[in-house]
Amino acid sequence: MATPSPYGTDNTQVPCPRCRGPLGDFPEDIGGGSRVAVERDVRICGRCATDEAVRDALGRAPLPYGEWPLRDDHLTWADVPKVPGF
Repeated sequence: MATPSPYGTDNTQVPCPRCRGPLGDFPEDIGGGSRVAVERDVRICGRCATDEAVRDALGRAPLPYGEWPLRDDHLTWADVPKVPGF
């Protein structure tokens, strides 16, 4: 049986292991699964999940656990070059 979180169900109080910001943008937000974890069982916040997705789309390597927590240098979809005609 899983150990209950000391935060209850308010994930805005749970720290993201990747950036130390809040895991959720609203209490029930569970974030996303990190692409660094094979099973994607490490929960990270939405900003970090977007950063990992953008790195993947750009062909960049994911940031290993040893480089966590990050500073405020998250990539966003605005960092992806636009394809003409789309």
